[in-house]
Amino acid sequence: MADKSEIKRVLEHLAWLKEQVGEEVNRDRAYDAALLTYNAAVMLQWHFVMPMSEADQIQNEADRKKAAKLIDDFVKSVRTLVEKSKHARPDTEPMAKCREELLSLLKTLLKRLPKQLGLARVDISRDSSLEPPPRLRALLSRWLEDHSEQLQLEITAGRNLAHEDRDDSRRPFSATVADVVLAIDSPACSRMSSATRDVVRQIAAGTLATEIEMAVGESRTVKSRWWRALARSMCSSG
Repeated sequence: MADKSEIKRVLEHLAWLKEQVGEEVNRDRAYDAALLTYNAAVMLQWHFVMPMSEADQIQNEADRKKAAKLIDDFVKSVRTLVEKSKHARPDTEPMAKCREELLSLLKTLLKRLPKQLGLARVDISRDSSLEPPPRLRALLSRWLEDHSEQLQLEITAGRNLAHEDRDDSRRPFSATVADVVLAIDSPACSRMSSATRDVVRQIAAGTLATEIEMAVGESRTVKSRWWRALARSMCSSG
């Protein structure tokens, strides 16, 4: 497991975003800023819940709960702000309020969270890899593979079976089905804490449901109905 703090990297990027939001040239770009902040916020939450680095593991339970609430509140608030700022017109009071609210959210997080995490200092540093929407399925696969050699063997076996499927209509999401089976019924996953296991299942199940909808579209065939029923069943398992 890596020693470098991934959370610190995200916080440094959020510190950079705060500086950009405060620039006069960006006064009418609250929506763009909120969207970029939300993408980074999701990654912040991911690295907190599913730490790849020992530096991101909080041993004290009370501190961990406080940090978790702070991060959760931040993600929810920024998500709401994305929708609020989406229709705000340039050079209007609603736009100005959205900008002020985003600045306030960033300032509060950057003031309080580093203390909870025991970080002495957070620099200001842009990380362009945190700007696009997170690829949660790729992150899930990376985390699972990193944490257990046995789990890696199970993933490989499951995906090999998925790719042997000769039915073209199922190929877009058959590998994701393997991920969900793995997250729901796996010896390695059973050794995780209940909170971590729930997150793994939620992400895998949510990805499956999305990919199935994209694959079957508006189809009302028996095969499409079967896949939708399978998705509902697997997403509610565990």
